[in-house]
Amino acid sequence: MFDEATLRAKLAKWIPEPFDLKVGVHHHDGNLLAVVYVGPSPEGCCIFRADGQYEKNGKQVTVFRASDVFVRHGTASERAQQHDLGRIFARAAQRWAEQEGSGSRPTWSAPSRPSRPRRRPSSCPPSSGPCWRC
Repeated sequence: MFDEATLRAKLAKWIPEPFDLKVGVHHHDGNLLAVVYVGPSPEGCCIFRADGQYEKNGKQVTVFRASDVFVRHGTASERAQQHDLGRIFARAAQRWAEQEGSGSRPTWSAPSRPSRPRRRPSSCPPSSGPCWRC
């Protein structure tokens, strides 16, 4: 259960790779203790891939849904709010800058969109440059 490879495979169902995972198993006073560390995402945040559910008293309980974003608020993991975005983006920008400084390629980039020429709306006056609507 607390083998890192097994735990990594289980977590990959809910969170996208790559993720920083470390597992330590210790025996203390006849008890088995497991320490599990999941580090911050190099992309600044992590979006769940699938619903997180379990059964309790014969009923399905949903803890999070696919596409939810959770962040740490002190010791609590809670759904991200608007005020969390600045911290998420700042952390991602810092990691990007660190990777640029080390000469390695960044681990994330904006999704590419096919470029296509923009057509000027017929409501725009003819001019040499774009108008405020373009």
